[in-house]
Amino acid sequence: MLAAKRVTGGKLGQLHGELSSVLSELVRPQAVVEQSDEMLDWTSALPGTTVRFGAKPATRASTVGFWNERDQRGQRVLFRFDDANDIVPLWVSWSEEWVKSPPVAGARRPLATLDFVGMSLCCYAGLKEKTQLIRADWDNQEKRGREAAQPHWHIDRNLIDLPAWSQHPQPMESEALQELPPEGVPLLSPEPGLWSLQRLHLGMGGWSHPGASFACWQHQLDLSAAPHWLRRVLEHCRKELPQVTSA
Repeated sequence: MLAAKRVTGGKLGQLHGELSSVLSELVRPQAVVEQSDEMLDWTSALPGTTVRFGAKPATRASTVGFWNERDQRGQRVLFRFDDANDIVPLWVSWSEEWVKSPPVAGARRPLATLDFVGMSLCCYAGLKEKTQLIRADWDNQEKRGREAAQPHWHIDRNLIDLPAWSQHPQPMESEALQELPPEGVPLLSPEPGLWSLQRLHLGMGGWSHPGASFACWQHQLDLSAAPHWLRRVLEHCRKELPQVTSA
């Protein structure tokens, strides 16, 4: 049972095995969730040390994308999860943050444990240059986001600031007939300046929960539900995000 917010190495391995299975089923190439920082082994870290995990390719020969973190914490590894006929490639990254727990008082050989802080599924789009679109977070509200809906969505500010939103279509230079591209060639440039959030639908379910705001929007954290949550969110994003990058 992984309902607790503190886990041992064995329980953590079980959780990461299940998350890796979900990712490998829905993204390409196959992924495995591993420690993502430069620390050699989290079990030897001092109490209070932040420990990060993320999705990595299961084999070294795999081709993936990368995203540089704004806070200089390193790179996120990106995996394709779009359909083959999508105009603009869609990418996803998975990351987790934990904190090394203090030892249990009085225990002779206490097991190394981690306290859960938060997990994130980030979605991106683009060919060579990637634009972060949306992020789904599920945080331990005792660690962060105390008054935020849990889980919740973030829309990246770069997408909101796309220049095409404030521009009017340019008039055609000539009213003469123009040759159309061959059938099957997309009419839309895969540039983010032409993307739109207008057709995007984001699910939510907190309105029917008991209690007042903000508590009604906070789902009880249960790490055993994380793989199922990951699957459903990733399937939802795969269905909805092409509405952003297509005409």
